[in-house]
Amino acid sequence: MDPVAIELARLSAENRIMRVALEEIAHRTIQAPLNRLAHAALGHQPNPQTTQLLAEIDQDRRSEL
Repeated sequence: MDPVAIELARLSAENRIMRVALEEIAHRTIQAPLNRLAHAALGHQPNPQTTQLLAEIDQDRRSEL
């Protein structure tokens, strides 16, 4: 088989994997603020313990970068 065709097939497969990953990242990035807006619109008050836990998780993620 042609080496160029093999490389093209490999890159296409890798591209599909990366696209799925980016779509998941985009979905999660958009979903969190939408959830907060929906909860606020419904008059829900955030749980202080949950808020603290999420802040700690965000801080851990940022420190890993």
